[in-house]
Amino acid sequence: MSLLAKAQKTENLYLISGHPYSGTDEEFETFLWKYNKEVLDTIKVLSNEEDFLVNVKIYPDQKMAVIYKISSIRNRHIDRNNRFEILTFGDSIRSMETRLENQGRLITYNLLPNSDDIMCYFSNENAQEPRDFSLFNVVDRVFRESDIGNFKESILSGEYGGATEGGDYIVSYSSKGNGFLEIPFHEDRSIRPKFPFEIPEQYQFKSYSRHLVAINNSNVFMVAGKKNTASGELGSRQLIIYNKKEKNWHDLTILGDLAKSRGFGEWIVGYIANTSLEDEILPGSEKWTERKSGLSPMVRFRHYAPGILYFYNAYTKTYFELKTDQADSEVIHIQGNTVIYRVYDKLYTVKIIEGKDLGDSKLLLKDNRVPDMHWAFFGK
Repeated sequence: MSLLAKAQKTENLYLISGHPYSGTDEEFETFLWKYNKEVLDTIKVLSNEEDFLVNVKIYPDQKMAVIYKISSIRNRHIDRNNRFEILTFGDSIRSMETRLENQGRLITYNLLPNSDDIMCYFSNENAQEPRDFSLFNVVDRVFRESDIGNFKESILSGEYGGATEGGDYIVSYSSKGNGFLEIPFHEDRSIRPKFPFEIPEQYQFKSYSRHLVAINNSNVFMVAGKKNTASGELGSRQLIIYNKKEKNWHDLTILGDLAKSRGFGEWIVGYIANTSLEDEILPGSEKWTERKSGLSPMVRFRHYAPGILYFYNAYTKTYFELKTDQADSEVIHIQGNTVIYRVYDKLYTVKIIEGKDLGDSKLLLKDNRVPDMHWAFFGK
């Protein structure tokens, strides 16, 4: 049952609920919903209980979402059944499913800036050449051979919340001698592509080490930098940011040693989290229950979150926070000055006021399906 309270007029809001988590042999359905005041209208089942949802990547600027699913763990010995479900949400909402036949195991996939091509990295252990780099065109629905170098143009939207799996990021490697970041999809380092942005010397890592590139959109490039973890404390994390409009770099230090960041245009948002306080009681966990749509967050959380959302505009360098007192909370969409965020089983909207702070939050929906909603977009 759904409960609506203090509803703000929110037209054409669509939500995707799903449960990408491999730590269970139980499968859950994935849905596309339309928010319709007092109810959630079911638009489409995107995966069923015979599927395992591997990942959802959503690109509001390109008006596209790409869902990757395979057979459930019960049926994988018969057929892995690799499939893309691609949603486009321009003048209308359209869905297209494509089976990735004879392509091997999909390691990762990333949308390229023209929004018609998805760069795919397949691995086939039985083939003489174990790697296959292919472009999938969403218009003609065919694969063609491609070069690993295309990954350097990947659109990256970051990590979503709920302590689930997946996300849209690339773990890259820094170099001892320069500020370029390698994309490690090949053991031969001379073949690996590099992101086309060199980190300035004052922010360079000066070592061959792993670093999370969480955001690469038309406005911002962001890599998670040095972390500081002190025993019994939240610690901190450096975010190294490239402003593509002004073509300059700066950094930001956030609370918490995990960079759980997502990008929406100029905005970098996320929830504060820590790896060393996992034995602490998670705020709001007394409300967590088992549900038909997904596991309780109690099963999934392997890190501590104090229930604080952060907002940072990479162009104006404005930073502010929203205290939710709920570990399982996240920002799931920003369009213009409208924010959609989730606090466990409650969905809210709030306005960004003059780019400097948040106004009063309005409850859109309280529902036992909301904990599995990590993605949203506005259709026409």
